[in-house]
Amino acid sequence: MKKFVVPLALLLTLASNHALASTAEITLTGTLTPSACTPMLGNGGVVDYGHVSTGDLEDENATLYKLPAKQLSLTIQCASETSFALTTTDNRHESSGISPVSHGLGMHKQQQIGTMGIGLSTPELDGIPVNTLVSYNAGNTWFAGIFQYFAPSQKMPDNRVAFGDLNTPVPATRLSANLDINSFIYKALPANEDIQIDGSTTFNIVYL
Repeated sequence: MKKFVVPLALLLTLASNHALASTAEITLTGTLTPSACTPMLGNGGVVDYGHVSTGDLEDENATLYKLPAKQLSLTIQCASETSFALTTTDNRHESSGISPVSHGLGMHKQQQIGTMGIGLSTPELDGIPVNTLVSYNAGNTWFAGIFQYFAPSQKMPDNRVAFGDLNTPVPATRLSANLDINSFIYKALPANEDIQIDGSTTFNIVYL
């Protein structure tokens, strides 16, 4: 940018000393973009339960079975120190139920199959343990110690999850953490049919 300081100053001098002279204008445009960050999920982001009999599942309550808890590693690598937050988009939103933090597991003959809660544990920024922070107003204010599950953007569009010290996100080059997957199946599904679980969620990086 320093290359443009002298020409712009000279243009202003000419315009003031020769009020009737023709003038020209230089317009500079461009967009500054943050350092790129790349998310990576363990096992290619796939949680595979294989074949599960509902008779082997634990009761969660009167309407739900609980699938075994699963975990995936999450890593975000940035080219340089960057402040960022995470959001999720539920690709099976139509089957996600009423909870603001539930993601859907797809449909079976117009019936919702179940829901999935996506938690996060043991976050580290550049190898240092940090707090998981939550914002309910698109990053204007942050709170530590209250995070439980990601809220899909379709239900809570201003929800953000970040990482840092106390109540402030901290820039870093690398995040490492575990995603904790807790899934539930509706008991009202047909008991004599194979049912294909079809959950799909996209993680989005929001630069702060």
